[in-house]
Amino acid sequence: LYLCRMRRPLTLPHRPTYATAADDTQDALAQAVASGRRALLDGTDPRAAVIACYAAMEESLAASGVTRHASDSPQDLLERAHADGLLTGTAAAELTSLFREARYSTHPMDDTHRDRAAAALDAIADQLAEHAAADADAADGADAADGRQPGPGGTQPTAGAYR
Repeated sequence: LYLCRMRRPLTLPHRPTYATAADDTQDALAQAVASGRRALLDGTDPRAAVIACYAAMEESLAASGVTRHASDSPQDLLERAHADGLLTGTAAAELTSLFREARYSTHPMDDTHRDRAAAALDAIADQLAEHAAADADAADGADAADGRQPGPGGTQPTAGAYR
């Protein structure tokens, strides 16, 4: 038995890789936007596609740190995202307006509604990605300024950083 164990190659446990918070945010943003885009392409009715785009925006905002509270109206969430500086311009307001129309109206919606929601979602995704990239750059700059370098599990001091 001992000789059998000696012949087996030594296997080391899998070492996980550590992603930064910015990488996690970027992944969450990408997944949320991709789910909204899939809803646009799957051929469902425009009303369902608009609602799915709004849900993708909510997921993207949550990944960026602005979560929806149970008591929030769509307008409340939009105002908080603007106050936090995540969203500027009219894309989020356009998508929120389309969502309200899709969710609460009974009139038919057509492909122009779907197209407007797609354009708004693309603009929102671009804004949130730019914001996440700026946050990552700021974090990298802060790490460099205090003599720290990114490493597994966070930032690690460089040699001589604490003299």
